[in-house]
Amino acid sequence: MPASKSVAAITLGQRVREARLRLGLSQEDIAELAGLHWTNWGKVERGVANPNLLASC
Repeated sequence: MPASKSVAAITLGQRVREARLRLGLSQEDIAELAGLHWTNWGKVERGVANPNLLASC
């Protein structure tokens, strides 16, 4: 069964997406700056992944 999205994760995802778009960056660009694969960055923006856990891998 898939994990449910928390309100905090969804809110964080919305905020980082808005910030990325304001900066004119693609998911690939911001993911590279964050040291993540772009597909994992997409998960953060959708609220299905915790960036702290991804960054520690």
